[in-house]
Amino acid sequence: MANANQQKPVILLLCLGDKWMTDMLDDPQAFGVGIELLLEKAQLKRAKSLGGALKYLNENRPNGILVTDPGVIAPKNREILGRLVAFAQSGGTVVFSFCFASNINLHLDGVSRENCWYLPTNDSHVESMVFPPDRIANQAQTPVAFSRVGDGYVGYTGDVNQESGTSMVLLRMFNLDTRQAVEEL
Repeated sequence: MANANQQKPVILLLCLGDKWMTDMLDDPQAFGVGIELLLEKAQLKRAKSLGGALKYLNENRPNGILVTDPGVIAPKNREILGRLVAFAQSGGTVVFSFCFASNINLHLDGVSRENCWYLPTNDSHVESMVFPPDRIANQAQTPVAFSRVGDGYVGYTGDVNQESGTSMVLLRMFNLDTRQAVEEL
């Protein structure tokens, strides 16, 4: 198994937010199939502190970085933002997902249509585990975006519940195999 793990791409999980957000990643099922699918397709490394993230990035170059919560934008973590930009500009992929949108808008506004992987229609609505469905009034907003930045990419998903479709989007953003293993009968 160690040999198979060595051949998998490496994704750094950047978890600098509140403890409850970072601790959710201790349970792979806390985000539906999101983390479980990533574990199947990639070797995951997790940084729960600014120092740990900077040390890892100074010594390694992961295939991608998944920013899992809004802690990255806290003033005390400002140093890592420049590293994320440099990582993407030099050919890496940075994706903001999971709890990242929990304290921020779930949908982005002002994204070029060619960078939107999904745009709402008249029938679209926001789903929540706690609130009733709410119609999306601004159809120019997108919950999923992916754009070239320099030689790399930056992506965003506003699905804090990590539905199975969002998990597949994450795999595509990180250029991971989206085929599911099929059990032969």
